[in-house]
Amino acid sequence: NFGWPCYEGPFRQGGYDAANLPICENLYTAGVAITPYYAYAHNGAGAAISGIAVYRGNNFPAAYNGALFFGDYVRGWIKVMMPGANGLPDTANITDFIPSGVFPADIKVGPNGSLFYIDIAFGAVHQISYFSSNTPPSAQITASTDSGALPLTVDFDGSTSSDPDAGDTISYSWDLNGDGVFGDSTAVNPSFTYTQAQNIIVKLKVTDSKGAITTDSVTIYAGNRPPVVTITAPSASTLFSVGDIISFSGNATDPDTGVLPASALTWQTILHHCAPMNPNDCHEHSIQNFTGVFTGNITAIDHEYPSKIEFRLTAADATNPALTRTASVILLPRTTTWTFTSNPSGLQLAV
Repeated sequence: NFGWPCYEGPFRQGGYDAANLPICENLYTAGVAITPYYAYAHNGAGAAISGIAVYRGNNFPAAYNGALFFGDYVRGWIKVMMPGANGLPDTANITDFIPSGVFPADIKVGPNGSLFYIDIAFGAVHQISYFSSNTPPSAQITASTDSGALPLTVDFDGSTSSDPDAGDTISYSWDLNGDGVFGDSTAVNPSFTYTQAQNIIVKLKVTDSKGAITTDSVTIYAGNRPPVVTITAPSASTLFSVGDIISFSGNATDPDTGVLPASALTWQTILHHCAPMNPNDCHEHSIQNFTGVFTGNITAIDHEYPSKIEFRLTAADATNPALTRTASVILLPRTTTWTFTSNPSGLQLAV
């Protein structure tokens, strides 16, 4: 690991150097040369190389054979270091692969030759494949509602569907009544009114001008109203300290059947760890889950600041358990300010 945390890149890391920790001091006195294959400066910003893979697959063009992919989840990108004449990754030939908007925690080359990465912010595994002649389009459905009393009119939107190939156009075909047959509409934004109580799987098929097809679907619960979920404790104004016992409670009502039993409820307690310079850039750590209870408690765990705790209560519909709604409360930590001085003044401090 190139000496981390005693070293940061090719340099000693001051905080650990000053702490005189045996593991670092032994490394320093051993005269071990810490020379990373490649290093880049923080430049006053956060950085964390969080995924790395050398490409040895058969899905990408031959030029990528031996290329080094590496990601930085703090800066939100994946770059590629292309191989040089000797076949090794060339530190002078680095280009953006995914320039922004990703938070890779790991990168792997799959057995099918595709590149896979885990996105820690969005909780997803992404596959990157190469298409030599035509990249399939992306199909995406949004609906104005997924449930409601009859007659239920739903406005659908397929306008966020797209095709990455320059010059390609896309066409739309909908299965709005759930019979499995497309062609109910070819509009980008159709509407449909449901008059019978049923669950309908609505599908959108997007076809590009070269014939590639992608589909997306959404379930509509016609004649069924979703649960109303309430978290009664803790309140959003509650502050926590590490080790606090935090109690929670909540309930839910089905507008069609009445108060839901505890068996319809699921609690998730989650710690969000955020970037120091961007409090909106967070990833999740599960603390504890509870099923079938109205109330309970957790112990506020210790984690690197800044972090916050979220309580999520999800209720399942009495007659349609797949129809759920979730309420959420986020608690912020109780903070304090520490001031450090030295006597005599000017000494280097390691905290």
